[in-house]
Amino acid sequence: MAGNYSKTWWGEQWLRSLSNIDYSNRLPRGRRYANNGSVVSIDFEGNRILAKVQGTRRTPYSVTITVPEFTQTQKTVVMETITANPLMLSKLLNRELPVQLHEKAVEKNIQIFPRSWTDLSMNCSCPDWAVPCKHIASVIYIIANEIDRNPFIIFQLHGVHILSELNKRGFLAQETEVHIKSLTENAIERNENDWDSLSEDFSGIDFSKIPELQENLMTMLDEESLFYKGNFKNRLSTAYKKIKKFTENYTTSAQAEEENTINYAHCQKFSTCVTETFEYDFTSLYSRNKSLVFEQDEFAELIDFIENIPHKKIAHIPHALRQLHTVYTFTKKILQQGAFVPELRKNQSSVFMIHWMPALMNENVKDIFAKLTQTMPGNAVYIMEKGQEKFFKREDQLKLLISQFMKFFIKQATAKFIKPGGVIESFFFNHQPYRFTALGEKEIPQTIQRWVSKFHIHLKNFVPVIKVDVLENNFAVDILVENREKAYEEPVSLNHFLSQKSEPGAKTEVLKDLTLLTSAFPQLESTIQTSGKHKLWFNSIEFSDILLRILPLVKMYGIRLLLPTALKNIIRPRPSLKLSRQNGSETNKRFLSLDKMLNFEWQMALGDKVIDQQEFFSLVEGLSGVVKIHNQYININPADIEKLQNSLEKPPALKTGELIQTALTEEYNGAKINLTAEARELLDQFLKNEEVALPKGLHATLRPYQQRGYSWMYKNTNTGIGSIIADDMGLGKTIQVIALLLKLKEENRLDKNKALVIVPTTLLSNWEKEIDKFAPELQYATFHGPNRQINKESDVLLTSYGIARSDQDELSKIKWCAVVIDESQNIKNPGTAQTKAIKKLKSDIRIAMSGTPVENRLSEYWSIFDFTNKGFLGSAKKFSEQYAKPIEVDRNKKAIERFKTITSPFIMRRLKTDKTIISDLPKKVENEHYAQLTKEQAAVYQNILNEVMPSIDEIEQNDKDRQMERKGLVLKMIIALKQVCNHPSQYLKKEDHDPNLSGKVQLLFQLLHSIYENGEKVLIFTQFKETGLMLEQLISAQFNQPVQFLHGGTTRNKREQMVEDFQSENYLKTFILSIKAGGTGLNLTEGSHVIHFDLWWNPAVEQQATDRAFRIGQKKNVMVYRLITRNSFEEKINEMIQSKKELSELTVSTGEKWIGNLSNKELKALVSLEG
Repeated sequence: MAGNYSKTWWGEQWLRSLSNIDYSNRLPRGRRYANNGSVVSIDFEGNRILAKVQGTRRTPYSVTITVPEFTQTQKTVVMETITANPLMLSKLLNRELPVQLHEKAVEKNIQIFPRSWTDLSMNCSCPDWAVPCKHIASVIYIIANEIDRNPFIIFQLHGVHILSELNKRGFLAQETEVHIKSLTENAIERNENDWDSLSEDFSGIDFSKIPELQENLMTMLDEESLFYKGNFKNRLSTAYKKIKKFTENYTTSAQAEEENTINYAHCQKFSTCVTETFEYDFTSLYSRNKSLVFEQDEFAELIDFIENIPHKKIAHIPHALRQLHTVYTFTKKILQQGAFVPELRKNQSSVFMIHWMPALMNENVKDIFAKLTQTMPGNAVYIMEKGQEKFFKREDQLKLLISQFMKFFIKQATAKFIKPGGVIESFFFNHQPYRFTALGEKEIPQTIQRWVSKFHIHLKNFVPVIKVDVLENNFAVDILVENREKAYEEPVSLNHFLSQKSEPGAKTEVLKDLTLLTSAFPQLESTIQTSGKHKLWFNSIEFSDILLRILPLVKMYGIRLLLPTALKNIIRPRPSLKLSRQNGSETNKRFLSLDKMLNFEWQMALGDKVIDQQEFFSLVEGLSGVVKIHNQYININPADIEKLQNSLEKPPALKTGELIQTALTEEYNGAKINLTAEARELLDQFLKNEEVALPKGLHATLRPYQQRGYSWMYKNTNTGIGSIIADDMGLGKTIQVIALLLKLKEENRLDKNKALVIVPTTLLSNWEKEIDKFAPELQYATFHGPNRQINKESDVLLTSYGIARSDQDELSKIKWCAVVIDESQNIKNPGTAQTKAIKKLKSDIRIAMSGTPVENRLSEYWSIFDFTNKGFLGSAKKFSEQYAKPIEVDRNKKAIERFKTITSPFIMRRLKTDKTIISDLPKKVENEHYAQLTKEQAAVYQNILNEVMPSIDEIEQNDKDRQMERKGLVLKMIIALKQVCNHPSQYLKKEDHDPNLSGKVQLLFQLLHSIYENGEKVLIFTQFKETGLMLEQLISAQFNQPVQFLHGGTTRNKREQMVEDFQSENYLKTFILSIKAGGTGLNLTEGSHVIHFDLWWNPAVEQQATDRAFRIGQKKNVMVYRLITRNSFEEKINEMIQSKKELSELTVSTGEKWIGNLSNKELKALVSLEG
């Protein structure tokens, strides 16, 4: 590691011994010898330097340099000078030779450094007659670097052993070497039972609280780095900037479709192995029974895997996988914020390496790290050292894992930054392990650790504390000391601490740490020099810099600040608003025109107090620094005040959406606003919900929460607010919207302009049935199919998303009274043709329906919101910056609360778990969902009728001898039709289970999508084993979900295990059961949804199956869905059973056998296709 020599003033003093040499060519040749490694060895023996230098001969030359020893009197003077000045002592203990010590020694005629080469006795075995020769000069240069890194050497050569002399005088000065931890220093015995985390709660983690720390961290470091040729601080600062930029712009190299290659639900445990040179080895993901699911030995591919976990799935993936993702996200955030620091580590072979870790001296970083420690599984991260697994406490495991993530990004970001041959840069950024065994390198690890030691003061037991007191308009700063092992004890003054006879070793450590602080807070030197007797005083202007710049830096060292309450939150004046109601403004206008009803004037916010501009500028005129106004401390900077005045002369124009958001949140850019009572009353008039009478023609009784939802939407139609009704699945969004449409009809608002309802194709039948059932007076037409035409006479036009896209020109020409979109996530992507077509539609009323959680897919909600209330949330880019990224990535709690506040008038979401909803809901809610036959299904269905019905017609109903044969044919036909309604491949005995061939499978997928999005569990019942096997395959492929199927062939042990797994394992969401095998005797209360895929038409049997979930121990409301194929025999039988009590009772006793007793005419009417 050749480089510059004498980077310190004391090393420079040593090199003066080479001054005034007549043989000038010896110096450059000596320096060249030092650079090229010709100095083979150097040893110190008393006051002699013994060295070997390789010259032109085979045998190295012997060099001896003798330094004159101090006399006993000189030694005494030097030691008394050091011990009399605590500042001098502390600097020396930090291996910094104080200039004052040299000056004091010179005053006493004591030469610490040779003034010229003649002050030293030098000899070399080479034949060169000159003294010093080039070999001696090379040794002098090398010694300069050694003295740079350890100034104690120069005293040792004079016969003064500083540390032992200090100990003789009562100063317990420990060895000045800084402790360098080994990688496995904190290893513990493995606990085989310690796999689980202490907590699975991530809710309190908010990455937005991590501050930008790079500038402060760099300020903490010394300008000179004695281990590097040049300014390593500048290189490190540049590296931090590159790392920040790289991490912010990082995109995974994996393809999006790779996201589904691994079933997340199986990943219940993870284990990461690190080598003894601190290199990543591999990560394994295990199932609950510890069988291997996935193993990755390429770290970049592990990163890709974690990056590609969709945000909407994060809340529902297993804890171990979520832990990996959360730690990874935390790592990226601290890299982006520059909130990380290096630490030196070594292994058992004395190989050194850089260990990057979070800046835990910052309270916010430390708090998040502590919460992540609680969520860390046991035995998750270990080091393989010399063939043995070394395990650690959760805190150390977390540091290891974070460091591995950091290494990846740091190495990638600085790949082109490292200079060729740059050992130190490769060591720091490329994570190249290094031994430092060459001559002149021995002190480098200590020098590095000492250089970065400021980052780790907070880890010590005895640490300084800075206390601030206020006396009138002046501020006093004092130094205290606390023992962190005795947190219950009050800190004591520095003077008291230093005067105690106990803890002598701690005194020197505290003095060393205080000296480190002086680079950030130079005024402390006077306090240290007087052993804490001198208190620092500042006026308001001086204290402004202390409070706002210096103390935050001091706090970065992990030093606690004791401030008066009033100084803990210094107020910065900020522009604010006063919103008042315009005189004579009407309230019957649209809410999104609220800006036309409000006056606003610019004011100034001082914390929670908002005052008039003129009053503020009068108050601060002539003031500067930290001053008290209205009982709170405010920092007044004249330049900032001038900028404020200039900005308010030409204030920014507020858009309508911004003004409404300001009124709703009662803040502007984080500053409190003044909302007058009249303006608040106006706002309340728009936002308050009053119960609205239901339409007279509604054939239903709404539950209380449904009444509120209907009233809310109705109110919105009158105030121009678009509505997003996002109630939990099964809470009845459809009936609330149908009630609203019927109300519009009864108020004649659909006479001229009609309503358009756009739904997924699978839900068209459902909407038709719901309108028929609950609002028969509401005339509707379905715009779908090959010969579709718009019925202009109907009140409501039903269509699908696909038709809305393909026929957009025709539909966009019409002015609609209302446009309703069901399953509104279908327009989540603003750039698609489908979304653009929907948004082109013209209407005064816009309603979006969705059952998926807003918080799971916030970025998708912008597009839906842009449909209902265009422009209110600004552009997609601005929304992403303000809300989507802060909430989804940074978990910003303030952004979440602000988003809820500004969207509350436009979104209504109720959950089944809400107390008010639970009280309104029955324990079991039954729903009938209707599927439409696909073309393929209809064709096979009709072929069966064509083949079987003639055979049935041949048998006369009064032919008693053939009645058993006829009943057999009928039941065989019914089973065949059931199979076709399930999926045509089931009847045709084909392996092609394309979900698009079955309307019922598509409807099932629609339901499962919402169930999975909400993280809930479902039981699916079928009477056919073949159907269960098919669904198991289809669901697993479509949703990448593990699926269990219990049928008659399932063994008892397997059956019990499946039930236990479903009840206890969070990742198991789906349980398919044959209605005979799983209909009785099982307790499956974890399932809050029950789907009857095909119907038994025996209410008692269905009820028994449903009761697997709806029984004692069920803590949730159970949602039951009966899937029925529209216009088929399934719909007709269901209607017959529902309408005829005697038939319902018959099915209980005979099942489906009664169908065989129908006449041929009745049978044809029952099974024929309609529509």
